[in-house]
Amino acid sequence: MLRNFATSVNAQRSSFAFCIGTALAKEEPCSVFVITHGLSPLVGIGFADLAAGRQLERANLILIALAGAAPDILSPHLSLDARLHSWTHNLWFLLGSIPVWLLLAHRFADTRWLTTGLLMVFATGFHLFCDAISGGIAWLYPYSDEVIARRWVPYSWWLALDALFMVLTGLLWWLRQRAWKKRIQTRDTD
Repeated sequence: MLRNFATSVNAQRSSFAFCIGTALAKEEPCSVFVITHGLSPLVGIGFADLAAGRQLERANLILIALAGAAPDILSPHLSLDARLHSWTHNLWFLLGSIPVWLLLAHRFADTRWLTTGLLMVFATGFHLFCDAISGGIAWLYPYSDEVIARRWVPYSWWLALDALFMVLTGLLWWLRQRAWKKRIQTRDTD
């Protein structure tokens, strides 16, 4: 049993290396990386929240990022075929996640739990949208094999998108720290 697990892990490692190589060579499709799915809604929501002058707490942002990556975390896949037969990449998962995300936000969000819960649902939906425009999802699986698919994001862009979202997250973190320090200084002078 332990040998089978080790063989499975080695197969996943080689599949991951193959996935990166083929994405760079613009050959066979492979899965978008979890980083992009977790950080893309987080970056958008974080910058919007910062521009509005309100700041979601760090715990809230982490919950939103985890909800954005949840379909890939709960059902890892390294091929388009695996994603098309995944229980986490369809409309049923999105609908079922709504009460779960709201309950998790109510339990773990520091403030604004309803907003955080709804943003978690948005992050999961955005993940599915990203998958739909980068290969497709079987949106009614297992009841139908009908696939919503567009190829708007070339495979060769995926690693660059991961790097971009990591840089944007760092920038967002820095801007939020600056805004927080400014708010503290303003309170001290009042």
